[in-house]
Amino acid sequence: MIGLGINLSSVGGGGEASYSNDFRLFVDGTEYVELLSSSEASSVFSDSFSYQVWLYDNSFSTSYALGFKSDGTPNYEVALRLLTVGPKFIQTATFFDSSGTTGLASITWNDSSWNHVVVTVEKGAGASDTATVKTYFNGSLAGTNTNGPIRSKQEAFSAVSGHDFIVGARSNSTGAIDGHYSGSLDEFAIWTTVLDADAVTALYNSGSSIDLSKDSGNYDNSSDLQHWYRFENDYTDETGNGTTGTAQGTPDFGSADTQPGTP
Repeated sequence: MIGLGINLSSVGGGGEASYSNDFRLFVDGTEYVELLSSSEASSVFSDSFSYQVWLYDNSFSTSYALGFKSDGTPNYEVALRLLTVGPKFIQTATFFDSSGTTGLASITWNDSSWNHVVVTVEKGAGASDTATVKTYFNGSLAGTNTNGPIRSKQEAFSAVSGHDFIVGARSNSTGAIDGHYSGSLDEFAIWTTVLDADAVTALYNSGSSIDLSKDSGNYDNSSDLQHWYRFENDYTDETGNGTTGTAQGTPDFGSADTQPGTP
C-alpha cells in the first residue's frame, strides 16, 4: 500500500490495472449498517459459505464486528465477535435451530494496522452431520470447530422476515442492537463456497486487499463471490446480488477519524 488509502498491488500480477481502495467504514460504538436482508441472508447461510472482513481497532474491547441473532422461533445466530478475557480471541457463532456451537480462536491482534479475518463454514456431509467452521487470522488458520450446525438444520435456515444482517454490532429479531464495535471495517464479502487455505492467504496478500471480482494467484473463487461491500464512500453491494446497505447513525468513510489508510 502506498500513501493513505490507495493500494497499488497489481491484480493477478499480469500487468492488469492497479486496484484502488480509497475509503473504509468507521463506526464510533453507536452506529451500524444494515446490509443483507433476511431473504439474502437466508439464501447464503443455508449452504456452505465463507466471509471476510478487514478490521482496524486499536482498543480491542469485547464487541461484535458483525452479525445477527434470534432467540425466538426460529432461533439462529451468525456473528463475529472480538473477545478479550485477558488473552484476545476471535469468537465465531454459526448456529441454526438449537444446532451448533461458538468457536474461539486465540489471536495476536495488531493495534496499529489492519487485521484480516476469514471464516469458512463447510456444511456436514450427511443430513445429520455437523458443519466444520474455520477461522483464519491474517492469512493463517487460527481455529477449527467441528461442532457446527447440523446439515439438515442449516439447509432449512430461514431468517425472521425484516431481520437484517448488520456490521458494526449484532442485531436480534426483537429489534435490539448489542455489542457495538468502535473502529474501522472494510471489504466485507461473502462467498457461496468454502475458501481453501491458499485462497485465504492470497486474500490477505501480506496486508493489502485485492480485487475480489478477479481471480488472482491462489484466489480462484471470484465466480463464487455473492456479496461484496467495499464501503467506497457508499454501501453498495459491488456484485449486484444484494441490496444497498442502510446506515443507522452517521458512520464515517475516513475523513473524521484518525485511523490511517485502508488495507
